[in-house]
Amino acid sequence: MSEEPVRDEVEEIRLLAIEFLEKLQMAGEVRVTAGEDQLTVSIESGKTDGLLIGRKGETLDAYEHLLRRMAAKKIGYEGRILVDVGGYKERREKRLAELAQSLAARVSLSGEPQTTELLTPRERRVIHLALRDHPDVTTEGLGEGSVKRVRIFPRITEPGQSEISEEP
Repeated sequence: MSEEPVRDEVEEIRLLAIEFLEKLQMAGEVRVTAGEDQLTVSIESGKTDGLLIGRKGETLDAYEHLLRRMAAKKIGYEGRILVDVGGYKERREKRLAELAQSLAARVSLSGEPQTTELLTPRERRVIHLALRDHPDVTTEGLGEGSVKRVRIFPRITEPGQSEISEEP
């Protein structure tokens, strides 16, 4: 695969992102970088970052979803697109990884399971990955639909036994 099609896709996605911002009557600096398995769209909009991010990143997730749909329809791009505004997702992932370690420490000390708030699939993945090699705890998703919680509980100590008590 040559470099040229990737560069064309990157530029096309950048132009779509700018067009979408304009339709929202917003402006910002848009940068697109090609990663191993996704394109990352970084937007710096200054004073309007909060409007683009929305409550708990909901507006940003919607923008990302719609940009992905626009890219598929207009240029046939079917790959992953990650959109970040003002470094929000990077900061959020760091906070989630710290939360995962904090909850794991509580579980290790108390032996009692801990549960996160409702999280998107990407946020749950951060928790699961942060704790996948933890020696004392393991994780599981809880709930229905795409927004779920993550339950962190002690690892099984002996085959067939667990440190967690069964709830009635």
